[in-house]
Amino acid sequence: MYHAVQRTTDGIWRRMGDPRDPGGHTDSFTTSLALYRHPGRVHIDRIPGLSKEPDWLDPDLDFSKYSTSGVIGDARYASAELGSLLWAACVEAMVSLLGEVVVHPDRVVIEPVNKWAHEETSGTRIQVQTHSGSGESGDLD
Repeated sequence: MYHAVQRTTDGIWRRMGDPRDPGGHTDSFTTSLALYRHPGRVHIDRIPGLSKEPDWLDPDLDFSKYSTSGVIGDARYASAELGSLLWAACVEAMVSLLGEVVVHPDRVVIEPVNKWAHEETSGTRIQVQTHSGSGESGDLD
């Protein structure tokens, strides 16, 4: 379900976000959501510029190689107005995804998995066969 949600939010960002921000971690997407939902907790004056693009396939991804602030992408294009639009789109997408789970529980597969071969952490893998027949799956913490 995590990857299904991540793919959904990635699609929302590509459709609604600012093309100048490639996205990443604490980028304009999540910063916009924070500005909309919790504006008093965002320090606008501390938002850095564009980070280096990380190697997302690196199993030992270390954000400190790409960003001194933890921001991957560019949070300077964030706004509460964008956050409001993104929030509504994310809620709508989650309602739709969860609706698939409720309507077609037989399409949901839940199994325990180890997240990384070199770690002892574990999670839950949930796969949802959507009405189009494509499977969405991922790990939950």
